Amino acid sequence: MNAINKVWLCGGLALLCCAQAHAQQHAEGGKAYAIFNCGQCHGEDARTPKKTGVPKIAGLDRQYLTEKTGKLIATMSHKDAVAGCAELPTQTQIQSIAEWVSRQPN
Repeated sequence: MNAINKVWLCGGLALLCCAQAHAQQHAEGGKAYAIFNCGQCHGEDARTPKKTGVPKIAGLDRQYLTEKTGKLIATMSHKDAVAGCAELPTQTQIQSIAEWVSRQPN
């Protein structure tokens, strides 16, 4: 195998590994969304809210969702929504959820 083929092979393997890791992270975000009952208000698909005044969040910017959710939890202004959770999501879980929500079609 010549050097060019080795470079292409290594690049392809790197992309495959990244894609698998990204798919796993995406799946974990969806699981966390369900575990923390986000769908109870925002809808299971994050775009069909079940309560009046609750925003559609599907497709919103990941960074915006992470920051907004972190602030809501820190100030407990999201208290009613998280009241059913045994524990609050960690920053890592919030980021995972935000990544999943940002990739949902709006």
